[in-house]
Amino acid sequence: MPFRVFIDANVLVPGRWRDIVLTLAEAEVCEVLWSGPVLEEVARHLPDTMTVEDREFLFEQMNAAFPDALVAWPGAVDVEVRSQVNEKDRHVVAAALWGHAEILLTEDATLHDEVLASGLLDAQHMPVFLAYAIDSAPRETTLALVEMARRRWLRDPFANEQDVLGRLRNYFDRQGWPAGSLTR
Repeated sequence: MPFRVFIDANVLVPGRWRDIVLTLAEAEVCEVLWSGPVLEEVARHLPDTMTVEDREFLFEQMNAAFPDALVAWPGAVDVEVRSQVNEKDRHVVAAALWGHAEILLTEDATLHDEVLASGLLDAQHMPVFLAYAIDSAPRETTLALVEMARRRWLRDPFANEQDVLGRLRNYFDRQGWPAGSLTR
C-alpha cells in the first residue's frame, strides 16, 4: 500500500527531484499531495528560462496525472500548528494534515525540525525519503527509477540496465543520498 507524502515547494522546484518523486507516485510507491499555495511558490522559484506557458503546462500535467494530489484545505490553521510551526510554513503543515499525509517531504531544515519536534507528522529530506521508498518497495522503486532515467534523463529507452543503475547511483552519491539499495 502506498504511503501519502505532502511535497513542499523546495522539492518540486529542482527538475530531477520532481522527476524522482512523481515517478515513484506514478509507480504507486507513494501517493503525492500538494496545495495551491505550494504550487504558487514553485511557480515563483522555477528557473527564469521557463516561460509562463511552460510553468502552467507543468502544473496542468502534474494535476492531470495525479488528480487527487491537490489538497483543497479551508485555509484555517489549527492552534497546534500555529503554536509549533513558523508562520511562513504553517500553510504547508496545515495542508499536509488536511490531506492526511504521513510524510512531509521538505528540504527546509527549520520546517523539517519543527514538524519532527511537534509530532504532528513525519518530516523527511530527500535522502531519507528515497531510502524509505526503497525500503517500502525495493523492486518497484528501482524499476521505476531505472525507467525514468532511461526515458527522461538519458533519453535512451534501450540503455543497459546496469549502466543506468550505475548512473543513478553516481547521481545519488553526488547528492549525498543513499544509493547502495538500488539493486535488481
